[in-house]
Amino acid sequence: MAFSCCSASCSLEADTGVSPEIDARAYIFSSSEHAAFEPACFDEAAALDEPQDQLEVSFGSGGSTFDVLVDLGQGAFDLAFEYTETELLLVRSLARSLAGGGAFSYWNSTCPVSQQVRSMDRIVKVNGAQAGTRAELVSELERHSKVVVVTIQRPFIYELHFKKNGRGLGLDLHYNRQCKGLRIHEVRDGIIQECNAAAGPERTVKASHRILGVNGFLGECGDSDKLVQLLQTCEDITMVIASWP
Repeated sequence: MAFSCCSASCSLEADTGVSPEIDARAYIFSSSEHAAFEPACFDEAAALDEPQDQLEVSFGSGGSTFDVLVDLGQGAFDLAFEYTETELLLVRSLARSLAGGGAFSYWNSTCPVSQQVRSMDRIVKVNGAQAGTRAELVSELERHSKVVVVTIQRPFIYELHFKKNGRGLGLDLHYNRQCKGLRIHEVRDGIIQECNAAAGPERTVKASHRILGVNGFLGECGDSDKLVQLLQTCEDITMVIASWP
């Protein structure tokens, strides 16, 4: 899949006082690429106008899985996915304004709170089939028009604190202003690698992890530039990071 770089890309030049080792880029997908990664019955354009689900953060928790039973014959497909993520199938939000309600919104209204589908949840299986890629999971969803069992995985949320001391983070970050947080595309030489050397397996920063907050600011859709700015300008950094074990 090809990416196209939008005009809001962040260029980090040496004379700004920001280490060029932080590589932050904004990416957008063409409409044809959108269609290839969403179930055909879902109206993505309408979903972008939806009020976004509030991000819920519970430190040190997550990674657990549970099954969601939805009847797509009784309600429209109402999940919007994160487009900066090409490997994991992550929920961005639910389209709550669909006429007659949506299948996942109905599930959320009837299930225990602990099993409601939320922003940043990951779909790992469809009807017991654990597909290898994001595209394969979407394809599996498209094949079913009635009852489907979707296995959901909660993110593991943790904090990472460090001081830059003039050093680069060594992160390649991808983001889209209609998505939440900053996707870590690559970890290179820098502070984060040093932190990883001293961290346990659950708190080792890796590609596909997502920076959700910086220094007390939790980013919602459209807040990516603010998160990048905080990483650029602050010397003392506390990041809130989501991972999917």
